[in-house]
Amino acid sequence: MQLINETLKNGINPKIVAAAIALMILFPPYIVYGYHGSVKDYGYSFIFNLPGNNFSARIDIGMILVQITAVILISYFIALSKNK
Repeated sequence: MQLINETLKNGINPKIVAAAIALMILFPPYIVYGYHGSVKDYGYSFIFNLPGNNFSARIDIGMILVQITAVILISYFIALSKNK
């Protein structure tokens, strides 16, 4: 618990933010298109292991951009609160 308090007091290490973004890129959210154009939210999977062998799948770019933006903004606001 003391380590968590020190980390929050001193701000977030940029390596942690970079690692979080790297994991989001390695395990992106997917959208799977089923039969007759139905859309199914598959969830997350390794980037080189596309889900749904019989279906068309693509990375949900909008969702991953929202996630990366949220991580950057949260770390920025934590860094701002550190400087006060």
